[in-house]
Amino acid sequence: MNTLSLVTRSLRFRPSRTLFLLLGFAVGVMVMVVLLSVGSAVLEQAMDEDLTGGGDIVLLPVGIDVATLKTGGVTSMHFDIPNARFLTREILSPRRLPAGTRVSPELTRAYLTLAHDGQEHLIRADGVVPSRQAALHPDAVIAGLQDGDGERDYIDPDFTALLTRIDAFHPPVLDTTQTWAEWHYFNYHDERGRSLYISINALAWSGDVAPGGYSRGMVLFEFVDENGRQTKVLEVLPGSAIAASHESPDLLAGLNAVRLDGGVYTVHVSLADSLARPITVSLEVTPTPHLYMPPLTPMGSEVAFGYVVPVVRGRASGRVTMGGQTWELDGTGYHDHNWGHFRNAVWDWGIVHLARHSILYGRFANSAGELSGQPVLVALFDEKGARPFVLTGDYSVRWEDAVPQGVDIGFTHGTERLTLSIEVQRRFVSETGGGEQPLFRADETARSFFFQLQGRARLKGSLEGHALDEAGHAYSETFRVDPR
Repeated sequence: MNTLSLVTRSLRFRPSRTLFLLLGFAVGVMVMVVLLSVGSAVLEQAMDEDLTGGGDIVLLPVGIDVATLKTGGVTSMHFDIPNARFLTREILSPRRLPAGTRVSPELTRAYLTLAHDGQEHLIRADGVVPSRQAALHPDAVIAGLQDGDGERDYIDPDFTALLTRIDAFHPPVLDTTQTWAEWHYFNYHDERGRSLYISINALAWSGDVAPGGYSRGMVLFEFVDENGRQTKVLEVLPGSAIAASHESPDLLAGLNAVRLDGGVYTVHVSLADSLARPITVSLEVTPTPHLYMPPLTPMGSEVAFGYVVPVVRGRASGRVTMGGQTWELDGTGYHDHNWGHFRNAVWDWGIVHLARHSILYGRFANSAGELSGQPVLVALFDEKGARPFVLTGDYSVRWEDAVPQGVDIGFTHGTERLTLSIEVQRRFVSETGGGEQPLFRADETARSFFFQLQGRARLKGSLEGHALDEAGHAYSETFRVDPR
């Protein structure tokens, strides 16, 4: 029986029901046609630089593509763009765009509640940066409307004020099943082969919190001298010795401290080794403007886990005194800041400093098994700051006898292919879930190990039509789970 016969018989025996179904089908088709038309029109308008809100570049959140815009209609235009300020300041900045290209950020259809005379009113808010909007659409800005402090902060903030804001500590989120951990991390290396890790941690868990809000503190010191001799010291402090600012990066942990003063980080460490010999570190790290990564939630907003890199690359100087010997430091520094619940957090991560470029890469997950299926985020920086970030699945660690020997990453920047190879020369290893690294568990049912690695790195490929071959230094981290 063909379709026409089926419809004819249905009309004859059940005319009302058949007509109702046909009507519903027709309405559904009409709605889909309208959505497709509206979605296509919205996309065309977004790419029309002659219209307010239009331009040559259309930004979409991860997972939303052009087909979604067309089929989703108007509703698909109301997704938020994470870190829009960073994109405006760094990726779509005048330093990056061709001469004459302009970017004007806009806030559209933000709904707010206005309280007035004891009554609440729902209002719609729209906003622009007047100077940028006037440059793009001179007739679309009210005469005399000028940028205020908020607009100037949005497009070109004071760098020290920006670091103060993004690098402040967070109020601990207590959980009866997990430990809250937040820390400042610094590393250093120089041309003489010296390297330094410093991590100052503040920990908090339910039932044992000092008046300052923390349960314990930890200070980790790892130093390698020019002869390759490694020293590692971990000191645990009571919660009463921890004082962290929620307004700035300032942190005090006993005699150990981090401060941001005048745009320069000062780090002081005072410990003792296993023979009670004093170890002191005095380090100053001067950030390079525009070389930073904004706060991220790598495992999603539903997980209390954050990461920010205020200093992708900076100048570091100071001294290390240990065992009656002093090493003067003058080299390259890096600083990041982590916070959240880390009981089941694992990652692959690295920072690479080359001749003219720096590369920051990483991926995060709740288990080693989940981590292996995640893409790796690669952020490439040059003297102008960040280039557009990319995701890649071409990542591997080279193992030999359960020890990492190297890391290989391949990624595409635009249409050009780049490869990064790291040859591991130094390693610090600790077992997770135990006394050495109690916060991390790569696997709940098997032994796992956390590797901190150093080595020589090489970046090869092409960028903007020019051949690229640069060598440099790499720090990287990874986990290994023993077979069951």
